[in-house]
Amino acid sequence: TNSIENEGITVLDCFAGIGIGILALKRLKIKISTVIHVEHDKVATHVYRWNHDSKYNTDKQDDGIKHIYIDKFEKLIGCDSFNQEQKFKKLWKKAN
Repeated sequence: TNSIENEGITVLDCFAGIGIGILALKRLKIKISTVIHVEHDKVATHVYRWNHDSKYNTDKQDDGIKHIYIDKFEKLIGCDSFNQEQKFKKLWKKAN
């Protein structure tokens, strides 16, 4: 079988809000291994974590998804293509 089917996909959720996109993927039964959540709004991030992250909300059943939180989109990208590539590689390594 395909390793993506076994392990799931890594999702980059830019401007993620409260996590409606991830909810849609879950309802479609798409297997997700990691979500990189990018959102500057602290309230939206709190709601997202409460709804989706069992390490944040211990009453929530663990769905096996690893969550990475970034509070500024600018942290994801660099000023030049070299910095951008290096930051993305570092983030990708952290996700996998």
